[in-house]
Amino acid sequence: MPRISFRFTPIALTSLALAAMAGGCAPTPPTSSSVAPAASARPCFNVSQVRGFQARDRDSVILETRMGQHYVVEAVGLCMGLDSAIDLGIQSDVPGLDRLCVGDLARLVLRDAAPSPTPCRARVVEVIEADRPAASTPAASM
Repeated sequence: MPRISFRFTPIALTSLALAAMAGGCAPTPPTSSSVAPAASARPCFNVSQVRGFQARDRDSVILETRMGQHYVVEAVGLCMGLDSAIDLGIQSDVPGLDRLCVGDLARLVLRDAAPSPTPCRARVVEVIEADRPAASTPAASM
């Protein structure tokens, strides 16, 4: 039987060393503490399902959905007229998406006594219990 000999050149040794190091970076099965919650675990709503809103304070509003859920949306930065808006439109900060979840950024368009609508950036911050005052002013989806 012929004898096979191996020659390790610097390139072969480098490749072998890199392969051994890469093995240490191989993915491991997730543990229960390292698994991130699924995106569906966050409460979400479709902006087309918003049926009303109510000013909570000068920096936030409560949106009411057709499903009877109430979401608090807070302004990110200055948002003039949020507490006196007579009409409100909301859309996702991501073009083409109709769904907003707690933690997502959104765009609000407010109509008040000013002649032109005021755009604002906002964040959906929480879902609140239905026993709080319901939203009473109709909201427009954009």
